[in-house]
Amino acid sequence: KGYDSDYSYLLSQYHASATPERRFPLLHKALKRYPHNPLFLNDLGYSLLVYPDSLETAGKLIKQAVEQEPDNAFYQDSMAWFYYLKGDFPKALEHIQIPLTLETIPSEIAYHIGMILIANENPELAKDYLKKASEDDSAPDYQLKARIALEKLP
Repeated sequence: KGYDSDYSYLLSQYHASATPERRFPLLHKALKRYPHNPLFLNDLGYSLLVYPDSLETAGKLIKQAVEQEPDNAFYQDSMAWFYYLKGDFPKALEHIQIPLTLETIPSEIAYHIGMILIANENPELAKDYLKKASEDDSAPDYQLKARIALEKLP
């Protein structure tokens, strides 16, 4: 049982405490109860992107979220990252346009933007976004990934 706001709260707590083993069952339960909730669709879809065997499932979930809220920068970022991971770099670039307009870009999204720009042969602009991600210590994983990507650029 529970309201969608209850699930949202618990999921944000699990995300903050980095406990994916507790998030996945809760996300599945939330989606079973609220199958059209774009937040839950995107959250599960994005979480599945790290599992290559689940890439298509992830894309379908994220697409449903984007269809409901096409101007949501976070859902568009998830869709862009899905296409990047599939190797469809032009499509990834299309979907990263709304996240590019964010006033404050979280390091994870800045990293995604940088990598998508590199894949679309725009390394100079990519450097700006990777630099932003590398300077943001609120997400150490993406800070490190951005630094490594920057070191590989000419």
